[in-house]
Amino acid sequence: MINEYNIIDNTSSPGPLGFIGLGLSASLLGLQGMGFFSDNLVIISMAIFLGGFSQLIAGIQFWKKGDLFSSTAFTSFGLYWLSFAYILIAPFGIEIASSKSIAWYLIFWSLYACGMCIGTLKIKGVAIKLLFLLLTLTFLLTGLSNLGIQLSVLPALVTLSLGLVSMYISIASILNSLGYNLQL
Repeated sequence: MINEYNIIDNTSSPGPLGFIGLGLSASLLGLQGMGFFSDNLVIISMAIFLGGFSQLIAGIQFWKKGDLFSSTAFTSFGLYWLSFAYILIAPFGIEIASSKSIAWYLIFWSLYACGMCIGTLKIKGVAIKLLFLLLTLTFLLTGLSNLGIQLSVLPALVTLSLGLVSMYISIASILNSLGYNLQL
């Protein structure tokens, strides 16, 4: 990319980093929701260091490249993971969040994700559209579940699917940069 100062951007795409952060974090969260394990330590760690920081770094790198959609998406969802971890650890003796407040927190994230999902209609490829659809459904279904609506393991299955699609996008992007031709 050449900008007004004729500087050529030879840096690689930060997308695979952000997608693997989302993918691994969401996959583990989905497995926890399905009852594979119950403790939160791995979820908190992944939310902070992979979901949060990797997406935040990717968002900042996309901002430097002038990509408004990707920079906003990665940065905001990276900050989501950091805020989610903060809610889970309830530090400094602050009152623990209620299911109702978490439900509304997630429902508003679903509204934002839905808006970004609409944005993907202008992006080439099916995988990114599927990712944002699953992201919207993850927030919405988990929010509704926190309101007491019985959805069994559906939110967890959607969250795991989100994670797996995100990991696929990350790995496919890396392999495509090496000459493979995987569908995105």
